[in-house]
Amino acid sequence: MNGATNDAATGVRVVITGHRSDGEAAVISDRRAPALGTTMGTTFHMLWGTDDEPAYPDDGSEGDGLAPMPPPGGIRLVETVVLPDDGKAPAGDVAEGLHQREGDSPGMHITPSLDLITVLEGEVWMELSGGETVHLTAGDYVVQNGTRHAWRNHTSVPARLGVVVVGASHRGL
Repeated sequence: MNGATNDAATGVRVVITGHRSDGEAAVISDRRAPALGTTMGTTFHMLWGTDDEPAYPDDGSEGDGLAPMPPPGGIRLVETVVLPDDGKAPAGDVAEGLHQREGDSPGMHITPSLDLITVLEGEVWMELSGGETVHLTAGDYVVQNGTRHAWRNHTSVPARLGVVVVGASHRGL
C-alpha cells in the first residue's frame, strides 16, 4: 500500500506490526481506517485499539467491535479532524463514551480517559470549563487529563490531531 494522503474519503493509513509464530517481527496489517463519523464538529478515525494490557510477543491483532472509548487500562489510537467552526457536521454515532455537559457552551464534554494529543496539521483551540483557552498549532502536544473541554477551529481549514486514548477511572462521571 502506498502512503497516499490521509483524508475522510480514503481513510487513514495504519501499519500494524506483530510477531510471526516463529517469534520474528512482521507487518501484520497495512490498511486504511475509515472515518467512524462526525460529532461536535470533529471527525473520528479509530486506528487501533485494545481493551487488554499489552504483552509481548503478540500477533499484533486488535480487539473486535471495540467501543470508541476504552475501559480503564484499554488503549485507542485515534485521529481526529476538527472542522472549521462554520463547517460543523451533525452529530453522528461516535459520541459513545463522551459525557456531554454542554450547558452554556456547545461541544463541552468529559471523557473517562487520559488523552495524549499531537497537533499534526492546522490550528485548534482547546477551551476548558474553567475559562482558559489554549491556541495550539502543528507540532504542539497536549496531555488532556479527563477535564471538561471543547475543541474549536477558528480557521477555514480542518485541523488534524493524533491521539492516544488511555481509559481511566473518573470519579467525576
